[in-house]
Amino acid sequence: MPDTQATNEAPELQGPDSREFLKEEEVAAYLSIDADEMRILRRSGDGPPCADMDGYIRYPREGLQVWLRERGEVSKIVGRLIREMSVAELAADLLNHGTRDEALDRVVTFIFKEVRRGCHE
Repeated sequence: MPDTQATNEAPELQGPDSREFLKEEEVAAYLSIDADEMRILRRSGDGPPCADMDGYIRYPREGLQVWLRERGEVSKIVGRLIREMSVAELAADLLNHGTRDEALDRVVTFIFKEVRRGCHE
């Protein structure tokens, strides 16, 4: 995957071919993943925005760039959380809050709050 952490900006998708929409195989190659992984991302809803154009899946170039920037921002926030919250604190939090599912819900809620807060800083 292209290095986006240093500047927290997605690399530009520029070059001689500046089409507005990219094929799924092109996006997969750009992300350094295989076509099956790309389809899994798309079907799970975790991938970049795409459109079905007469049976062909296409990815808007601008949407891909936004998706990459957002993923970089979330990674930065989660990394900060991991540094701030030790493994021992996380384990204690999981054990002290009822069922495993309740504890995981608390952790996920905490992460989402931090992500939202980070996006507004």
